[in-house]
Amino acid sequence: MAGAGVAVILVGHGAPPEDFPAARLQEFFALSGRKRGDAAVLSQWLALDREIREWPRTPANDPYHAGLAELARRVATESGFSVRVAFNEFCGPTLAEAVDRAVQEGFGGVVVVPSMITLGGSHSENEIPEELAKVRAQHPHLRLVYAWPFDPGSLARFFADHLRKAVGGA
Repeated sequence: MAGAGVAVILVGHGAPPEDFPAARLQEFFALSGRKRGDAAVLSQWLALDREIREWPRTPANDPYHAGLAELARRVATESGFSVRVAFNEFCGPTLAEAVDRAVQEGFGGVVVVPSMITLGGSHSENEIPEELAKVRAQHPHLRLVYAWPFDPGSLARFFADHLRKAVGGA
């Protein structure tokens, strides 16, 4: 996959914005457990999900969103790739929306990489692959790579270096 025609999508978990109305957020979570098999409840839940995802984000009301955006900027600088973000929940864009935008912008390849780096997480192991299966069906000619799992040796070296800096700087 050549670099120039490739978009990278960094997928993060997502968090509700801190200034989203608490009562609406409680309603969202209450509906979450009841949405299966009830079309009216699902419709309500989907509307709230969209409202939460589209809530305006700032570093003050969503430091996680700002942190992932900063990481994406730094990955772009280090790699030379066009890097954008997507979120599993609570924030937009979704992974499917981010892929759609990359395709609309003319990218012929997309590499998806989660910010969740360890094995055993439902987002990286299950939800993202399920979403990518749907994306592949919608974009059958797109070169789509899921850059996961991470090499445990590389992660161990990363953490060891980080720990050495922390201990050395103490």
